[in-house]
Amino acid sequence: MTLTFNPEKYKELLTAYLPKLIKTEAENEQALALVEDSMHRERTPEENKFRTSPKAGRIFSC
Repeated sequence: MTLTFNPEKYKELLTAYLPKLIKTEAENEQALALVEDSMHRERTPEENKFRTSPKAGRIFSC
């Protein structure tokens, strides 16, 4: 089965996870939880594109 890329879902990801400077331990823990979650499950095509975009690299560097 081929998964289809959905631009609207990708737009939602970009809006929900804007790159930002991590300033506190709590923000660091949140970012780590997002990365760990994305590493241990099957990602959607939109998540894969988001994960490999230059701006998202600051969040998802795995």
